[in-house]
Amino acid sequence: MSLLAGRQFQVWEYRVGQASLLIRSPNNAGFKTCVDIIFKGVEYMSLPNSFQSLDIRELSPDEAEQATGLAATPGAPWKVWQLEDGDNADWVIAGTMTITEHEGDMFDSPFGPLKSAVGAG
Repeated sequence: MSLLAGRQFQVWEYRVGQASLLIRSPNNAGFKTCVDIIFKGVEYMSLPNSFQSLDIRELSPDEAEQATGLAATPGAPWKVWQLEDGDNADWVIAGTMTITEHEGDMFDSPFGPLKSAVGAG
């Protein structure tokens, strides 16, 4: 069974300095675990803020060009992932994508703690 099956997901966190995106299904609504979809090296994203259901697949260069209108760049360090929620399709262009399941707090960040600004106070 897929980790994505039967779960709702939200765009949870984006770190500009790390170009990292977290889409999370939190450990609530009857689920004991969180499921995290982590994209690193994000170049582009076109996403709603939440997904009622989610299926993800990596697009071939031809599919990516047809779906996004962006021509494939030979040797580019990124890939195009299509995120489908029913009849809606959205995209993330990034270097890597991983899916993990954990029992941590739903507010824990896989990117580490936020740093406070110098002189803030």
